[in-house]
Formats: sequence, structure tokens, C-alpha cells
Amino acid sequence: MQCSHLVLALLIHNVATKYCVGFALADGINESGLSDVLSAKLTFLATTPYWAITPALAVMIGIITEFTSNAAAASVFVPLVAELALSIDMDPLFLMVSATMSTQFSFMLPTGTVTNAMAFAIESLAVKHMAKPGIFLKILAIILLSILMPTLGSCFPIRRSRVLFLF
Repeated sequence: MQCSHLVLALLIHNVATKYCVGFALADGINESGLSDVLSAKLTFLATTPYWAITPALAVMIGIITEFTSNAAAASVFVPLVAELALSIDMDPLFLMVSATMSTQFSFMLPTGTVTNAMAFAIESLAVKHMAKPGIFLKILAIILLSILMPTLGSCFPIRRSRVLFLF
């Protein structure tokens, strides 16, 4: 087997393992009822303004997506924030879109996305070379999301009755 084929086989195995572990984690959180417990514990956010919920949500999800796949994080957090939004009497799509966008903010570690894993697998990058610009991009993305979501959300009002069919 040529060296390039061996590297490709190892890369595919590592990426596939990361995604399988991420989906297993997401399924475990949903099946164990942890998402329901977390949603119940976060009801104190009912008195928190939306402009403060979005950055907190983005930071929390952004950190988790550095260690799991984006799709797994979205499959855990989108239903969680939908339940949370309903429990605090907020339009679920505001938090669901914020959570979905936040899952894409994994710029720092090789486990964040497939492209990060591929760049790291070539072994020309160290984690510190990915983390330095990654933290800057993550902070910038969270700031932009925190500004744009309330602005765009107010431009396109959504009636809550149109959203409830999702649950």
C-alpha cells in the first residue's frame, strides 16, 4: 500500500470515528432525558433579554462543537433550545436558528469539523496554529450572530402557531 493511500485510509477512519462518537453522544443525551433536565434547569432565562441569551447560547454551543461534530451538536441543541424557548414563552425559531448557526463556529481544534481534521491530519499544523486564529474567528462570529439575529429576527416576524408543527 502506498503511503498516500495509508494516510487517506487513516484520515477516513479518524473522521468516521469522530462523527460516530458525536452522534452516539447526541443520541445518549436525548435518550437519557438529559436534554429535558437541561431545558428545565434553564427556565431562569425567562427573565433574561434575548440579546443576552444569544451570546450565552453561542458560547456554550461553540465550545461543545470543538469536541463533537457540528451535526451531533445541532441534533442535541436544536431540540433543547426549542423546548427552552417554549418554556420561557419565546419564539422557538429565534433560538433554534441561533443554535444552528452556533454549531458552525468550530474553528479552533481539529475535532471541530472535517476540514479541520483533514488539515491537522497532514501533520503540517499544530493545535496552537489552529487555536490562535480560531479563537479570533469564534469571538467575531459570536459577536456578529449576537448583533444580526435580533436585527434580522425583528424584520421577519414569525407567528408562534406556524412553528409548533415542528414538535
